Amino acid sequence: TLVVFTSDHGEAFDEHGVFLHDDLYRGTLHVPLVMRFPGRLPAGKRIEARARLVDLMPTVLDLLGVPASDGMQGRSLVPFVRDDSAGRDAASEYDDSPGGNSRKYTEI
Repeated sequence: TLVVFTSDHGEAFDEHGVFLHDDLYRGTLHVPLVMRFPGRLPAGKRIEARARLVDLMPTVLDLLGVPASDGMQGRSLVPFVRDDSAGRDAASEYDDSPGGNSRKYTEI
């Protein structure tokens, strides 16, 4: 059985003057991705490379041996299990303006 534990974002509790998840601080951007798959994933291995939520489905399909469709976004994280020295960039975007033209970006 493959078990996956994750979240789409963290929550802010007034650490930076905001509540919920309307910011680009570490507490809301860094969320867990924990996977357990006995016999397929090494137990207790921690990978420092960044992951994106869009990579979750290609990763699960790869672990299950199911080919991803051609138009699927993201890529499998399974290669990072073998070589966790590979770097990975991820970016987040947030727009808090009423008109939607004041975007803020951060690289995590």
